[in-house]
This record gives sequence, C-alpha cells and structure tokens, in this order.
Amino acid sequence: MAVRDAFVTHYLDTDSTSGTVSAYSSVTGQSYSMKCRDNGKYVTCTGGNNAIVYIS
Repeated sequence: MAVRDAFVTHYLDTDSTSGTVSAYSSVTGQSYSMKCRDNGKYVTCTGGNNAIVYIS
C-alpha cells in the first residue's frame, strides 16, 4: 500500500502518471525510491530491493 499511496500523492501533486516516488516501508523502517511508468492500462513501479509493483 505504501507505493500506491506515494504514487497517488505524486499524481495529485504533479498531475503526471509517471515519475519517481519515495515509498516508506513500515517493515524495514526505510524509504525506497521507486520509478513509476504508465503503460496505458496500469502503472508499473520498480525499485527498492528489486521490487515490482503494479497499480491499476
């Protein structure tokens, strides 16, 4: 949920569906940089510890 929340904040701030977001992990206590890209059907965010997150 952290990546999705970071992406929503990015979108509301920039009106862009692509860009870099910072997502906080309550499990590790660290923030991770995630690069998000809109492919027209869903957004793919990659980064952190080789994480891939799909947002539709």
